[in-house]
Amino acid sequence: MNKDSNNKIINFFKYITSKKGIPNVISTLRIVSIIPICYMYATGLQLPASILFGIASASDFVDGNLARHWHVESKYGKYADAFGDKVLVIPAIVIHLINTLSLNIESLLLTGMLAFECAIGTTNLFSKFYKKKNVDSSKIGKIKTVSLMGTIFLSMLSSSIDNTIFNSIANIAAPVLTITLQSISLKDYVKIFQNKNINDENINNISMEKVEESEKEFEKTKNLVKESINKLSAQDKIENLRKQRETLINQKNKDEEIVKSPQKTFKFDKNKRNK
Repeated sequence: MNKDSNNKIINFFKYITSKKGIPNVISTLRIVSIIPICYMYATGLQLPASILFGIASASDFVDGNLARHWHVESKYGKYADAFGDKVLVIPAIVIHLINTLSLNIESLLLTGMLAFECAIGTTNLFSKFYKKKNVDSSKIGKIKTVSLMGTIFLSMLSSSIDNTIFNSIANIAAPVLTITLQSISLKDYVKIFQNKNINDENINNISMEKVEESEKEFEKTKNLVKESINKLSAQDKIENLRKQRETLINQKNKDEEIVKSPQKTFKFDKNKRNK
């Protein structure tokens, strides 16, 4: 290896271990983790696959919080975080659905979750690339994501646990709750796509281009204000100098009068004596 290659490797390791790189590394690992999860689940290792899915799901709440806490948010992190959620949950639902291979209520609910999640992802993609809108997750969307990941984790885990109550909660109650939240979330995202008004807390409809234009206008205004202040400062300095000059001239005139006044008095006294 040459020196440039060594420097690149060193810089790469410095980046992935820095505050700026750690959140992005977590997001990337979450995306990649779906490969071993699907492989283990398909080969009969349901319990390890479930645990790994649970860890990957938990990482979704780590990377974003770290980035905000360290003030190192990035475009890659934002897109990787949103993309990683879909890449993690959709294949997990599919592989779990294939593993059941039976027409029952569990399969129907899994299919419903899959359909709603695909619809939400498609709507967001159309909003992003067709309507040119930046779609941020709403509060109900974040709750939906937590419920979805938790439901998939419990449903995958139920393959390794033979308990009627647990299986009923994991495969019926939790999916019903998740589908309900998905339907509410999808309704909000459809409103965004249709340009309908919704709560400002749920969505940021301002494009990055408009933000950049506003920042440029602000900079122009700030520069104009600075120039005006500088001009005013220069005028104030000129005015102060002018006042100082007038003061000096007045003082000089007074001094000259004082110097001339004794001479007048002396002449007056001399004339008086002559008389």
